[in-house]
Amino acid sequence: MLYTFGAEKGGVGKSTLAEEMAVERASRGFETLLVDLDPQRTTTEWAAARVYNEVVPQIVCVSKGKSLTKELIKMREAFDTVIVDIGGKDTRDLREAIVIADKTIVPIKPSPADLRTFPDFADFIRRINAEIETPKDVCVVLNMVNGSSNQFKRFTDGFAEFSDCMKLLDSRVCERVAYQNAYEAGKGVRELSRSEYDPKAAAEIESLYLEIFGNE
Repeated sequence: MLYTFGAEKGGVGKSTLAEEMAVERASRGFETLLVDLDPQRTTTEWAAARVYNEVVPQIVCVSKGKSLTKELIKMREAFDTVIVDIGGKDTRDLREAIVIADKTIVPIKPSPADLRTFPDFADFIRRINAEIETPKDVCVVLNMVNGSSNQFKRFTDGFAEFSDCMKLLDSRVCERVAYQNAYEAGKGVRELSRSEYDPKAAAEIESLYLEIFGNE
């Protein structure tokens, strides 16, 4: 199965969620591949830190070559789980990664400014769905949350017009120091040492995993 973590807007924490979900899959015994298609190479640096710190299980991380679609298809056949981290910009790579994905996860901050990026993205998903038999499975997750309940209500009310082609997940991931600590160590938050462990962050990631992958 191939899972694309992407968004048109940058700075929404998609690399963090891709890394966390890769850790969760690998820790459950699935042969997992991370594909870093973000020019910032955030996930590549995280994977290098994981190797340097000898964190197990190891997770293979690669970047793309010339033919994205063909390469992703081969990768999906070779691994139990392929997780694609794609840059925060509307590019051909982003669109190809969504088309080929079994499931797409779109992180977004719960703000009006972030929601304004969705109309064009939703239209793209609708155009794809009009040409295929089974609609694309596109899930939106509120990430880097740090706001009031009124902010959530305004966001969910505004999101309603996109519910025909995207599903808003129940899980929410907040801004926490634990995620930065995990990144620097090449770990997931559930792998942190006792002194750095944050049970709230761990619970968020477990909840998100279950919504995306089920009980696998």
